[in-house]
Amino acid sequence: MSNERTVNHSAFERWQAFCESAWGPALMFAWALAEAIVWPVIPDSVLLPLVAGGRRNFWRIVGASIGGSALGVAVMYLFAYFVPGAIEPLLGWLPLVQDFMIERVNRNLDEYGVAAFLVQPWGGVSYKVYALLGAARGFSPWLVIPFAIVARSARMLLSALVIAGLARRFEWFVRRVWLYLFVSYALIFGAIWWQSITCAACYLSD
Repeated sequence: MSNERTVNHSAFERWQAFCESAWGPALMFAWALAEAIVWPVIPDSVLLPLVAGGRRNFWRIVGASIGGSALGVAVMYLFAYFVPGAIEPLLGWLPLVQDFMIERVNRNLDEYGVAAFLVQPWGGVSYKVYALLGAARGFSPWLVIPFAIVARSARMLLSALVIAGLARRFEWFVRRVWLYLFVSYALIFGAIWWQSITCAACYLSD
């Protein structure tokens, strides 16, 4: 049991060192930037373990996440807005974009207009789909980009604060079982993510 605790403690310390180095925020920035443009896995999947392990580096990690996401938001929307001919090919090329997602986003844009970008981070459909379909409708970048950045930043900050607070409150527990927590988190997040993709068949059969 003592050896097991030592292994977990050592694993947490190695992860903590990574999170509190320059590599932690760099990874976060790159991941958030890529996700807003093409990568299908949300930044929070990396943000949460990073802030759990690097609480002393909290604001740099969160800032990198928000900064990378904001840059990706602007690049993706401006590209689609000024190159409308690329919208349809991109919708067919982006990984894991399903017809039911496009239908859902179109309904939200019909109902809420530009304000749909405020609810996007909480709805389970990628910003990329909203950006392409919003640009196709000619929504102004001066409205869409700030709305999207504010909404996505709020989600990231809220989730990061919750996880950092829990990690601080239960630090003794996190250090002792870090490997188990990390593996469990990866499995649970992967299962939820996969289910959200495969539910397309259920949605379309309704």
